[in-house]
Amino acid sequence: MKILIADDEQLVRTSLRSMLEELGVPLSIREAENGSRLIEEIKAERPDLAFVDIRMPKVNGLEAIEICKNLSPDTQWIILTGYSEFDYAREALRLGAAHYLLKPVSTDELKEVIASLQTTVKEKWIERNRQFEQEMFSMCHSLLPLQEDVRENQTDYLAAMIYVDSRLEEQKKNARLLTLTTTLREHLLEWAEGTLQISLFPLPAGEWTLIAAWENPSAGDWISFWSRVDELVDPFRQADFAVTVIKGNPCSSRQELLEQLDRIKQCSPLRVVAGINRTRNIAELEPDRDHSTAWKFCRQFIGLTDHYRERSFLHFAKLVNELESGWKQFSLSEEQQKNILLFVQAVFSCPFEPGDDFPAWLRMIQAHAEQAFIHNEKGKYASHDLIEEVKRYIDQHYMHQIGIGEIADKLGVTPNYLSTLFHRKTGTTFVKYLTRIRMLKAKELLKNPSIQIQQVAERVGYYSPRHFTKLFVRFFGCYPSEYRDGPKAK
Repeated sequence: MKILIADDEQLVRTSLRSMLEELGVPLSIREAENGSRLIEEIKAERPDLAFVDIRMPKVNGLEAIEICKNLSPDTQWIILTGYSEFDYAREALRLGAAHYLLKPVSTDELKEVIASLQTTVKEKWIERNRQFEQEMFSMCHSLLPLQEDVRENQTDYLAAMIYVDSRLEEQKKNARLLTLTTTLREHLLEWAEGTLQISLFPLPAGEWTLIAAWENPSAGDWISFWSRVDELVDPFRQADFAVTVIKGNPCSSRQELLEQLDRIKQCSPLRVVAGINRTRNIAELEPDRDHSTAWKFCRQFIGLTDHYRERSFLHFAKLVNELESGWKQFSLSEEQQKNILLFVQAVFSCPFEPGDDFPAWLRMIQAHAEQAFIHNEKGKYASHDLIEEVKRYIDQHYMHQIGIGEIADKLGVTPNYLSTLFHRKTGTTFVKYLTRIRMLKAKELLKNPSIQIQQVAERVGYYSPRHFTKLFVRFFGCYPSEYRDGPKAK
């Protein structure tokens, strides 16, 4: 929790800092000796709590709060003063002060104030992060036009993509993946303590996107962040559940962020020869991306595993033949062959031996796949039935946070297959179809004047009324309030 102490008396600041540090709560504390310095610190740091003396040089505490409320809307203000006059208290309350404390402040009073505000601060962290996550989700799925974040301070973004290669059954794989992503989100938010925002969501092909935004971070901050990510991911990395994280570099705009995500997607097949079950920087893979032969080989191998999981026998057999006839041109090093073996062992349940050559691996994969296709039990739905099941699920659960991954899990198919099939059969993506259903449901709810706009947003699956409004305007060309008041809603 970030705290600012603003008082023109050094002794008061030192005493208050000492008492706060003795509370045993993780705190980052800064100080300001006058009102002007308070405004500068608020603009730069946006603290969670600010203790402010009323009588300070240059700008008094109440005037400074008036200015700072727009600079840092989520800061909780605690008036710290020797004046108990009613006028001061009334003005402090008008400005939204959370507490009004008289000097000298006791340790018990301070402990009570911090305890009462910790929940409020944490709720604001969570709400801010939900807003950020919805913005990133909409941006990556092209639901809204790209809008750069306008902030007083420099914001750095960092993107990564999480790829899971696994031979586990689809339901077991998805259950473990859900545990992994839930662990990442919860522990990273707790670790960050409001200093950065985290967005974590799946893309149609089944990979997960991790985006972080941090105001004025140092190089050391990002190093600490990635160390924490690896600490959380490492326990999930197993021979039959390989978790590969490919990360970009810090960038200063959302446009650059999208470009980095695209570069990561382009390079992601190279994990076949570069090695799985580890975290890599995009810069390590891009030289091989320019090597068209290596990239083509890896793309074919990823395609092979996709067709295997989707039980697409003809496409699978075609790729096996292409790899068998053309593998020699790839000039695989010993290290690359070792990495390929680790990849195929993660994806296929075959008794591979390190001494076998590449054609022997392919023959074993093909024999294993043929048996799996013969005993395939995933054909209980025809393709049109699958799409109808997806639409039915959306109609029943659009008000919740749903994704293609959980529906694919219930239907016993891969997210990539279901996403591709849905797009081919409906002419739109799953996310855009879901958003359209939510907007149509919202129009129906807006006909009821007793339901507030915020309630409408929540009932169709959006935490943020602002984000909901942006989507509504994009779909219908008017604000929800305008639609409600217009003739079309009558």
